[in-house]
Amino acid sequence: MRGFSGFRFVMSMLLKSLDLNMDFIKIQNKKFFNNPDKVVGWFNGYPSMSLYTPPFFSKASTNSLITRMMSLYQWRKLPELMSIAITPKCNCDCAYCSFTSMKKEESPLSTEKIKKVIREAQDLGVSTISIVGGEPLMNPDILEIIQSVDKNRSQVIMFTNGYFLKEKAKDLRKTGLTTVIVSIDSSDSLKHNQIKGKDGLFEKAVSGVKEAKKHGLLVGMSSVVHKKDFQDGELVKLFDLAKDLKINELIVFDALPTGNYSDRTDLLWSKSDIEGLINLCEEYSQKKGYPNIYPYAYMKSNKSIGCAGGTLYFYVSPYGDVCPCDFNSFSVGNIKNESLNQVWNKFNDANGFCGSVSDGCRVHKK
Repeated sequence: MRGFSGFRFVMSMLLKSLDLNMDFIKIQNKKFFNNPDKVVGWFNGYPSMSLYTPPFFSKASTNSLITRMMSLYQWRKLPELMSIAITPKCNCDCAYCSFTSMKKEESPLSTEKIKKVIREAQDLGVSTISIVGGEPLMNPDILEIIQSVDKNRSQVIMFTNGYFLKEKAKDLRKTGLTTVIVSIDSSDSLKHNQIKGKDGLFEKAVSGVKEAKKHGLLVGMSSVVHKKDFQDGELVKLFDLAKDLKINELIVFDALPTGNYSDRTDLLWSKSDIEGLINLCEEYSQKKGYPNIYPYAYMKSNKSIGCAGGTLYFYVSPYGDVCPCDFNSFSVGNIKNESLNQVWNKFNDANGFCGSVSDGCRVHKK
């Protein structure tokens, strides 16, 4: 193209591409997180629309887009998010702990094996590495593990009860950790400590949140809630606590009948309860001063991606078992015996286990 028409085309690209990018971001975030236009925070100058995905325009976010394209070219689903439990040890005894379904009487993965699994996950296309446990900060090699992740391909986030966070926050930031998500299940300190089975935990978690923010980490809060919490106003108190702590994003998990709650059929939510939970979270997300509030129930619903287990997400236990998610102990294989690529492909042959939009979460329906 030459002359004025060429110049006009270039100017059109510059102006219209900005609109296109903004429309893409808004539509994507509405579909995935019910959050069309709220920036939850900034990391190294890049905007984050949700703590579960790499900050926009970062190299890791580009990797996420490429993984979606490769899923089409290879004609197979490829993962974008992996949770890996780097230790079975924990200093808490949570009433709802799902990890009890995964526990085994055997040695956990070595640090070298954990690092190898992470490399293989990145080769598959994973753009978010989620470090979990147990309590991940009880693994003495956690800084080495986070340091080993290629940050040009993946962001690293970590879920923690917060007990050791204040002392570790500065070093975690130096390793390249993007986000720390702290578990707080009640705005009342005594009730929270009782739920978690650990005295003094609430105060430790709050001080850890403040220290993490001080060192430039994005900070999330995760809360496991029951129907009663939604009905009696306790959930709104958690929203207010997240606002007071200047949390970047609050992730609300509706309690599931798994782990310590395996026999709790009373935990099952009705469709109207779930709809009410989603609507309440959306209402407070839009209020001034509140963080983005992301209900896990929204992602599992047909409004979003449905169950992500085995489609764009998977979980690796401390012993190497590869499962659809942290809440589901069904394993398609073990990375001690096969490569991660071989194990991942088995999700395609797992009789449609998880990965369902119409059925929703299988754990919730068992």
